[in-house]
Amino acid sequence: MDIRIKKLLDLWVHFKYTMQEFDFLFSDKPEIVELRASTAPDFFYNVNELYWNHILITIAKLLDPYEQGKNTNLSLFSLPAILTEHGVENITDLSNQLNDLKEKYRPIINYRRKHLAHYDENYSTGRSEFNTCTGYNDVIIFLDEMLELINSTLGLLGLPKDYPLVMYRPHHYGARTLLELLSSQQPRKLDD
Repeated sequence: MDIRIKKLLDLWVHFKYTMQEFDFLFSDKPEIVELRASTAPDFFYNVNELYWNHILITIAKLLDPYEQGKNTNLSLFSLPAILTEHGVENITDLSNQLNDLKEKYRPIINYRRKHLAHYDENYSTGRSEFNTCTGYNDVIIFLDEMLELINSTLGLLGLPKDYPLVMYRPHHYGARTLLELLSSQQPRKLDD
């Protein structure tokens, strides 16, 4: 298997794990909402913003052009290039799917370019607005579409589409552990 496809699968697994952590940490279960609100609401607000910035940047990066100036990007647009390099001729459907996906998520690309990567003056001062919103379900749909594109590529290469994806528990503790610790601890004043 082409190393770029393996890396895109790794990115998919990591992104999926990130969303699982986000989903747990920012669950709307009353006990978790109360825990966040009663322990460190400002901290959780900032962490939520950091997560969303990371999520949106990741989607935008995965939709970057394969070649951009002198750079070659590992993105979903690497897939047609991989197919071409392996002699697959009929890549029109995959290319169309990619272009449709990019157009569907164009607001995220614009948000990254105008707000996350730069402070565009018009958007930063309120003269222009994004007039769009990306929700949790949009991200899950993107992940499904990403995996479908990778599987289509594997199929066109004659490789099994059911590549074993294993989400190993990381060597560190995640959102569940943080919330368990917070719920079991009495608030303490820390020295400055």
